[in-house]
Amino acid sequence: MFNFAKSGIRNAKHYFKNSDQYVDFIKKSRVRSCHTLKVAEKPQTLGEKLAMKKNPDEFNIFEKARKHDEPFKAMKPLVINEIKNFDPFLNLPLVNDRIIELFENHLSFWDNIRALSIVATYEELAKDRGHILTDDELFDVYMLGWIFEIFESYSVLADDIVDDAPLRYGEPSWFYRNDRSPVASYDTFAMINFGRTLLNKYFKDKFYYYDIQRNITQCTLTYIWGQHTDVLIQDPKLFDMSKMFNSKVYHDLVPFKAGYNFSCPIDLGLHMNGIYDEEDGRKIYEVCRIAGCILQFWDDFKDYQKDIPEGKCSCIIARALDEANETQRKILLDNYGKKNRESVLAVLKIYKEMDVEKRFFEEEQKMLKAVEEGLQKVKNVTVRKIIINLAHTVHDYHF
Repeated sequence: MFNFAKSGIRNAKHYFKNSDQYVDFIKKSRVRSCHTLKVAEKPQTLGEKLAMKKNPDEFNIFEKARKHDEPFKAMKPLVINEIKNFDPFLNLPLVNDRIIELFENHLSFWDNIRALSIVATYEELAKDRGHILTDDELFDVYMLGWIFEIFESYSVLADDIVDDAPLRYGEPSWFYRNDRSPVASYDTFAMINFGRTLLNKYFKDKFYYYDIQRNITQCTLTYIWGQHTDVLIQDPKLFDMSKMFNSKVYHDLVPFKAGYNFSCPIDLGLHMNGIYDEEDGRKIYEVCRIAGCILQFWDDFKDYQKDIPEGKCSCIIARALDEANETQRKILLDNYGKKNRESVLAVLKIYKEMDVEKRFFEEEQKMLKAVEEGLQKVKNVTVRKIIINLAHTVHDYHF
């Protein structure tokens, strides 16, 4: 059985006042029995379906990127030393020690999937024009990968502060490790600005400096705008959920949150190779935007039970409110976002009545078709292959 309930129940724990209430919730709820789906019944996902189109003889971009994993990680001490030797910090050891600890902690959470995607894309596009990367070029793209990891870590830290998250990938979050201190807000500023400092130091003399700076800034701003909107529309004091939680708002919001997962590595690789084409770039962005939406769809589906008490604007609640009858809609509006067992179960009951899982897969298939059609419009054949590979890799990483 393909059980999506497990994650939701586990993460629901902090919504109950004590462990007895949490255990009682698990024992009495029907979540486990009502919200499972057989693997055979699940339509193909983006990564699975696109992966079937690959010729076995074609490259697997991320498998090739894995050869860079060890030398890439070997550069982390260099990044940390840049902080240790940063002139403004030398006379402020209290701040310096804190920021060093922050970077050592936050740059160790994941397996650098996005950074290695940048490395792999740059290398594959270089090979496409008959060029093998030199040691200096490899150093540059590794450094750019670490800079991108810093920007990614900044967004993760900001999310943990806003969400008051006690855990990050199963480990205590930096915010909670520091007793939820508001000083963590300054830590986010330190991260993003140090990333910019490194970008300027190592790339200011490169012919592509302006383009990659603009691209990373655009990706960061896009993500911030998306997250900002996502948080604001959850505040009942500012917005009416009955008006803001719908499929149109959701589809307008999601590209800001997830599209950069695909578009940024490709854009950076094209710019570093000096082969970026504006017209093709727009087509690539559109395909990556939809692919990112599908990734966010699956993220929502994986967490849709956890999202109920948190009041998140997910694809599940947006579609449900669009298509619910008057009685169902009232129950959803009265109970969604409430942090108690009865409200969670009331919403889940309506989800079951409406068969939200079936509706979810129908919507995903429409978007998948749009990705496939969009890929045919992209002129750069290598980029097409990279998008397919990234889709498959990112999907497997998350799900």
